[in-house]
Amino acid sequence: MWSPRMPSIAEHTRVTSFAALAVLALATAACAGAGSTPSSPAASMPVDSGMPMDSGMETFAFGQPADASSADRTIEIVAQDNFMFDPDQVSITVGETVTFRVQNAGAITHELTLGPIALQQDHEAEMQAMPSGMMMADEPNAIAVQPGVTRELTWTFTQAGTFQYACHEPGHYPAGMFGTVTVTGS
Repeated sequence: MWSPRMPSIAEHTRVTSFAALAVLALATAACAGAGSTPSSPAASMPVDSGMPMDSGMETFAFGQPADASSADRTIEIVAQDNFMFDPDQVSITVGETVTFRVQNAGAITHELTLGPIALQQDHEAEMQAMPSGMMMADEPNAIAVQPGVTRELTWTFTQAGTFQYACHEPGHYPAGMFGTVTVTGS
């Protein structure tokens, strides 16, 4: 017949200490950064600016993020649940700064990632390797757009060529959810 035994004082202390350390670790992680002050202008930007808080204005071979106030024009793009962007083609001139205003007219999350086709293919592989349900963080050239939300991403194109804006939510890019950006010389 089985009879429960009382844990020894050492066993009880070890379990209690482990539990206390686990709670302390979780509390520390939850509070990390609380009360800190922004260290750069990007850190204090509104959430819907389309710029990551730690971007540091990175530069890519085809261009770089820019401030919306310096945009030469705004291009309205609608992301739809039928895996389409409207419009699916835009033309831009080298040196032009464009704000992409992306409206998610659907009921599922979409994203807009700017870049050459090779970058899109690499990003697609990266996104498909992510665990199910994990969300993409904004990048200097990419924003996630929740259903019913409109977000902006402002970009200065520094190189002529053909690029894409694409959605890499699971299954969207292979279904054809991308648009073409044609950048011509000035």
